[in-house]
Amino acid sequence: MAIVFYFLLTAALLPSTEAQTLKPYVAITKHRVHVVSADGKETPSSESFSICARDSQGRTIKGPLPSEASLAVTSGVLIDPVARKRYELDGRSRTYREEEVSASVPSGPPTTSQMYAAANGTKQVRGISCLTVPAGGPKPGGGMGVIGYNCLSPDLGGLDLESDLKLEAGGKVLHIIAEITDLQFVEPPRELMTIP
Repeated sequence: MAIVFYFLLTAALLPSTEAQTLKPYVAITKHRVHVVSADGKETPSSESFSICARDSQGRTIKGPLPSEASLAVTSGVLIDPVARKRYELDGRSRTYREEEVSASVPSGPPTTSQMYAAANGTKQVRGISCLTVPAGGPKPGGGMGVIGYNCLSPDLGGLDLESDLKLEAGGKVLHIIAEITDLQFVEPPRELMTIP
């Protein structure tokens, strides 16, 4: 559940003019989830890997790392800013939900100027400069909500290079850490950018 929330929280869409100028990449991210007890002790709960890729047309896909047998991402989000479409892929039912995306309605990470305005610092992650942007805040009516940060790269269209979040889910406090473990500036395989 928390990983799905993370994917939706960081799904990318940029206006087509901005997306066209970005270089293609394929990134692998490692996600670690720890359950935090009342005394602050963290117990590892799960570990998984995801893929995020952008092609030279500005299309992005983000979801669980596909198996070696198939390059297709079967769960996650595929965004095509040229066609102005967003597809939510559901691997369990092997279906997808398609929606039109308007240029006037923001959907996805903040624009470069919004990232700079929200940033509270900069750092280097794997040799790439990124902005540390606070995430979330307290829940309306009290409670933890989401606290932590995302480290977003303006040069890579808001790619989340690292994040450290704590949130409440299902009555538990979760500590979710995500970090890029592999980043290659290559055109993603065509199979990766298609709906399975």
